[in-house]
Amino acid sequence: RRTVLRGTNLATNLEFHYGLVNWFLGQNVMAKPTTRFVVPYLTLVGKLKEEASKLDVVFAFLAMKKHFGQVYGDDPEIRAAITETLDRKGTLLTQTREFQKAEEVLSRAMKQIPPRQSFLTGSVNYHMGMLMMKQNRFQEAVDYFRSALLADRTSHYHRGIADDLSAMGDALFAMGNPIEAASFYKRGCLIYALIHLPEKQENILKKLKNIADQEDVDLTVLMFFLHKWR
Repeated sequence: RRTVLRGTNLATNLEFHYGLVNWFLGQNVMAKPTTRFVVPYLTLVGKLKEEASKLDVVFAFLAMKKHFGQVYGDDPEIRAAITETLDRKGTLLTQTREFQKAEEVLSRAMKQIPPRQSFLTGSVNYHMGMLMMKQNRFQEAVDYFRSALLADRTSHYHRGIADDLSAMGDALFAMGNPIEAASFYKRGCLIYALIHLPEKQENILKKLKNIADQEDVDLTVLMFFLHKWR
């Protein structure tokens, strides 16, 4: 069965139904609402929205990252996992293509990072770079990725370093600099191999092989170490 909608400024009540389903999941999956239920339900949704608008999301996000960074600072693996999880929550606006709002949020986050919190600096700069990539603002993306790389090196966050190098390669390749991109891809690929992330490693390797087919890029040394570290 298929429904086709035509016209301008079209909208459905899909979000309302999503909210309703989640409410049932949290309350009672066997409940049977009537139309009388809708008014008090939407009233409560409005009150929740009103309270949520009072929350400074950026401040709360950074406070949470800082807290977990202190709690798990001695375990780099756990800290990296928590940082990645929180970063994904912090980039939801980018995924929904609300680019201007996402840029405002990340810019505010950058200004509120406490001194000597390099892992936070690296994280925010990396995601700002990814936001620039989605808007084809490649030179700005390179600048943010460089800042992220510097911060991640300071905090010895190896996964972050590899991600920064890979992303910088993507930006340079998009700018028409495949040979320069390859130099960053190589370094990122080696780090992924050392920290045992084979999927990431293979993804970069495919990009490198595509460049090598078109440009004068030698992968001999890279392949030697990748085979040696298996």
